[in-house]
Amino acid sequence: MTGKEYLERLRRMRRTVNLLQENYNILKGDIYSLKAIDYSKTRVSGSHASDSMADLIAVLDEQKKELTKEWASYIKLRAEATRYISLVNNQDYRMMLMMRYVNNKSWYAISKCIGYERTQTYRIHKEAINDFEEKFNEITKMEQNGTSKCDIV
Repeated sequence: MTGKEYLERLRRMRRTVNLLQENYNILKGDIYSLKAIDYSKTRVSGSHASDSMADLIAVLDEQKKELTKEWASYIKLRAEATRYISLVNNQDYRMMLMMRYVNNKSWYAISKCIGYERTQTYRIHKEAINDFEEKFNEITKMEQNGTSKCDIV
């Protein structure tokens, strides 16, 4: 895996977590909007209204577990990527990589923040990626030689 692929993995994972969060919120809203069961009415034999509500709550609970698991994975990867990016010596490059990959900013937002035109922003990004690739390759080689990530960062 290249350094750029590693950073893109972080962006994809954030989009996945956002999608799961959105799906969870929609399901939760749908379940909460269902009418409550009226227990004052006579119970009809064979009615499974409470069972179906319990099933829906179970589905919601499963989605919440999956969402929590994905968030945990994303947060770990984000922390690791932040440590790796901090190894880049050039402050402008670090800022560019943090905005794009850790904070998931758009090219428009990045170019506005750093005060350059978009084409200049792309050029700086390319240089930042090249610098990061060198650091990432060093880390990968050290890991293959048995050096732990704690020894690197």
